[in-house]
Amino acid sequence: MQKQYTLTIKAPIEKSFATATEKPSMEHWMQGDIFTHFKTLRDSDSPVGTKFKHIIRGFFDIEGEVIAYQNPLVFGIGLQAGPLKGTIMYRFEELENTETKLTCDLEILDGTKARRIASKTFFPIIHKLITKHLESLKQLAEEQQDG
Repeated sequence: MQKQYTLTIKAPIEKSFATATEKPSMEHWMQGDIFTHFKTLRDSDSPVGTKFKHIIRGFFDIEGEVIAYQNPLVFGIGLQAGPLKGTIMYRFEELENTETKLTCDLEILDGTKARRIASKTFFPIIHKLITKHLESLKQLAEEQQDG
């Protein structure tokens, strides 16, 4: 199961990427829904391989790992919660007038029967969460650009 989200952020690519990937900003745009606990040391210059756990609303744990990082163009994470497994790839593209196009590709792997059931069950919740977080990310990057 795949879904692509695209939005334009009225901030330069470097600011948009930093807002998406740096811990203080990340905690802000995921505020209220997700607490992130880093299980390995996070190297901000080369975070590929960094392992973390997202705790969603205090009761649902998702194991994660940074799988792609190319500043300021690509940030990717692999996620797994029980039978549910997938990836989220954030791709940043510089536009004119110091704007950034953000494309977010969500892929939920559903090769087994358990994964197919889990993906159909949880996809509406995941979609709602990602949509909310992308809007928060956009708003934060634009506020930081103005301020």
